[in-house]
Amino acid sequence: MNGAEALVKMLSDYGVEVIFGVPGDTNVAFYKALKSVEGAPRHIMCRDERSAVYMADCYARLSGKPGVAECPSGAGAMYALPGVAEANKSSVPLILLVNDIPQPGVGRGTLTELPIEDLFRSITKHAESLNRVGKLPEVVRRAFRKATGGRPGAVVLSLPEDLLYENIPFDGVLLHVEEHCRRAPSYRVRPQEHDLEAAIGSIISADRPIIVAGGGANRSGAAEEVTAFAERLDIPVVATITGQGVIRDDHRLATGIIGDNGFHPHAI
Repeated sequence: MNGAEALVKMLSDYGVEVIFGVPGDTNVAFYKALKSVEGAPRHIMCRDERSAVYMADCYARLSGKPGVAECPSGAGAMYALPGVAEANKSSVPLILLVNDIPQPGVGRGTLTELPIEDLFRSITKHAESLNRVGKLPEVVRRAFRKATGGRPGAVVLSLPEDLLYENIPFDGVLLHVEEHCRRAPSYRVRPQEHDLEAAIGSIISADRPIIVAGGGANRSGAAEEVTAFAERLDIPVVATITGQGVIRDDHRLATGIIGDNGFHPHAI
């Protein structure tokens, strides 16, 4: 089993159903593995890397599972930047696989060479380059753990083409997946007890409290809890655009969407 085949097998075991991507000269090994590995995810060919990442973002928002996109090196990675930044800022679990130039070409003026980690580090939750094929399973597990754990976000992996052709060593390399990282959030964030008590005290003592429900309440599956909390204390609830649905629109405590996208008195 080579690196590309191991990658595709792990993606399948993580429950990845579809991969959105654009063909290029550096992702041939990956495409071969998609055709040869049993149970491989379905590949959806896109006309542009930007479209591929946005499609993966939409898939993640609707399914709750990490959206996976792939692109070739160079301009392919640069086109992916806007979608990756959007997914990360919106706390969407997304993994971008950059099929990068072979390692021997690094530093030699290869046409599509770019420092992928440097390019994506400031706009992702995690960016990493594979440096030897034996580390691939560990790198993939870390990608899913980072994308789904705590506040979900975007992860970018740079996968040199030559390593995807190399065989995975038998000794000390395990292809197991972490099943709880198939969906987000896999690891929930919980404040310290004294912070919770302080927040509750502030809410109870407030003269006119209001709850602003954002996208995090939706993605963490907290809609019922937010509604029950609001009903218990009789607190009105407003929602952001991504927080819509946390409380029913016809609920007596629902007061619409906050901000410029909400109610405008001058529009009557």
